[in-house]
Amino acid sequence: KMKRAIIMLFTLLVLIVGCAKEKSESSSNSSNNYNNFWNYFNSVKIKAENIENLTTDEQKQLLNGIQEQLAKIDPNLSLELSGKNRELVITAGGIKGSFSEVEKLVSSAPKDLEWKVTAFKPRIAIPFSLKFDDSFSLDTDKIFFNVEESGNYLNIHVYFEGQEELQELQIKQVIYGFLDGIIGEYDTETYIGAIESGKETNAESLNAENFLKRVNDFKEKIKTSKTE
Repeated sequence: KMKRAIIMLFTLLVLIVGCAKEKSESSSNSSNNYNNFWNYFNSVKIKAENIENLTTDEQKQLLNGIQEQLAKIDPNLSLELSGKNRELVITAGGIKGSFSEVEKLVSSAPKDLEWKVTAFKPRIAIPFSLKFDDSFSLDTDKIFFNVEESGNYLNIHVYFEGQEELQELQIKQVIYGFLDGIIGEYDTETYIGAIESGKETNAESLNAENFLKRVNDFKEKIKTSKTE
């Protein structure tokens, strides 16, 4: 029995050492991927700063190259950049399981990059408008929200003008586009639960500014409840 116990203990130790080694190698590979991305971006940042002056093909080549490097870290990651303002936004496309990779990549950005690097699509100052294709655009004063608390989430119905002309996938794109703009990508995935498109407004419908306030108040409520 003692010999069996020693063998089992030895096997357990081997497994632990093996797992620790794999974890260390995985962590090292992730770190290398972050460094490789920033090294690559640093090599093309002059082009990125002047992206507005590039041809369409040159813009596609630049963005595709950066996207390929992002995919090596996580295939869900993508980016938005403004060369004129030297701003780079790393987004997980609303995939919450990839949020940690966004945060790690952004935190690993070189101090001398001379670009503003932001994790997740940030809030946009209200009012704003979004254009989704050549035929559809929408202002924040044309979208309304009905909100209902459900535990740690807010379930919402969203109404906006012109949705009857769109397909279901397009409606979802519009809704998520405005959610990301009004409350930000992180808060959309953290605090918003079920999302449905509403057919009409009512007395309880909130405009964009009041919806933002409602979400902010709910966030504070959740944070307070967690500290009590």
